[in-house]
Amino acid sequence: MAVERELIEAGIRWRWINDGTDRVTWNDAIALIATAGPESALVRNSLKKDWEWNLTNQLLAQIADQQAMSAWGGKGQKPKPIPRPGVDDKKTETAGIQAEGLTKQEMDEWLGDDWPGVDGG
Repeated sequence: MAVERELIEAGIRWRWINDGTDRVTWNDAIALIATAGPESALVRNSLKKDWEWNLTNQLLAQIADQQAMSAWGGKGQKPKPIPRPGVDDKKTETAGIQAEGLTKQEMDEWLGDDWPGVDGG
């Protein structure tokens, strides 16, 4: 039904595809379906409840989470992030990265000698 709705919205009928005329080819239909926008019935049907999580909504949720963390200040209960589709809170882990310093000689060895025009000294 979602595909048919997309076709109707574009002024095309399913029965016209490859009907022996040049009205609509399979390539026309495929192009229309492949380029369906995020608000289209096709996308909403395939993503079910998560279709409304477009980039803008993801970024707004991130801003709201950052604002809540900034306002928290370390006192009281830590604010919980806005639930995102496909993210399971129980399995989410925080990873940390610790920087390590390198000497110039270690960096030269790591990068190698393949830097034309750069003086090694």
